[in-house]
Amino acid sequence: MEKVTISLLNILIILLISSCSSSYKQPETFSSKMNRFNPHTEKVNLIPSPPPLPQGLMFSRRPASIENKPKNKKKLKPSRHLYFLTLFEQYQKIKAYSSATLPKINTCPHFHTPLLKEGFKYSQSKSKKKLNYAFLNKKHFEDLNFLSTSPELYLPMTEKSKKPKVIDIIKTQDKEIWPLTIQKALSYHAFKTFREIEQLCQVGKSTNYYNFQNLLTTIQKSKNEFKPSRKNLAILLKTTIFSNMALISSLRKKELSRTPASLKKDTKLKKQILSRMKAPWAQDYFNFVKRR
Repeated sequence: MEKVTISLLNILIILLISSCSSSYKQPETFSSKMNRFNPHTEKVNLIPSPPPLPQGLMFSRRPASIENKPKNKKKLKPSRHLYFLTLFEQYQKIKAYSSATLPKINTCPHFHTPLLKEGFKYSQSKSKKKLNYAFLNKKHFEDLNFLSTSPELYLPMTEKSKKPKVIDIIKTQDKEIWPLTIQKALSYHAFKTFREIEQLCQVGKSTNYYNFQNLLTTIQKSKNEFKPSRKNLAILLKTTIFSNMALISSLRKKELSRTPASLKKDTKLKKQILSRMKAPWAQDYFNFVKRR
């Protein structure tokens, strides 16, 4: 009996050692983390599928000082405030392109003070802006350069899924109906954005915010590894606010009565986001979208 007990004990020790050695993993590299970055499914505000990235996109070299953090850290907004304020501002812009009457944010317990400090008003209203799609024809659906700069064609037409996308629907429609379909998708997207903002106002968090924060933390812990590349741009476009940046850049270009100067306007919130994410180079993509 004693031999059996000793034998069993030896087996357990061997199994324990084997388990420990097999569970050991090399420290994960920043590149590996970026490769597996994939947002959780968001039930309230599903991030649209990104358009294909343009083949002719080039990233310009920027002075190192642009990416440096401000010396006075007290001036830095908490990332949660920066995310919320950016999303709030984006909602005001996107809903101006929607033909639907969309709700306003009337109260925001969790971000009341940041909103006031930034100069936003709850009842903030913008005049509706008309979009020009008279130029659009079926040849554009095969033009990769056009598709890569038209993220609105990749907006979902349903609330709980990324498919069907606008482009899937309008391919089967008459040309006269295309603008209405795009408007419908914009209204869907704006309303889902409103619901995320409402959730942030009431409970102070959302799944999309946590996805953004996780990516931000990973980038900030790296040492200059988040460099300009199509791969890193694709990662940024998996977040709500970067996806919206691309969408707004495209919509501004297609305004019916826009002025050339309107395409050059960028907010300080956007610049802070780009700096915080070590990605001022991403502005090259948004400029590319506006120019095409």
